[in-house]
Amino acid sequence: MTSVSKKIEQEALSLPVHDRIELIVRLIESLNLPTDQEIDRLWAEEGERRFSDLETRSVVPTPGSRVFSNIKSAFPQ
Repeated sequence: MTSVSKKIEQEALSLPVHDRIELIVRLIESLNLPTDQEIDRLWAEEGERRFSDLETRSVVPTPGSRVFSNIKSAFPQ
């Protein structure tokens, strides 16, 4: 963290709780993260794409038993 960031952090921590909450909300909003609806839409599109790939046989599915066997081999206990 830069010295400027540390100074801002110290000042922010000295604010009243309500002001800190407002600051947190504004900082999070500034990240421009996708909304829940956008995430749902993207997952739906991904699911449709994967289903289409299976229907057109452009991918070969891997049996779950093989997937779990590979995981167990990669991460032995």
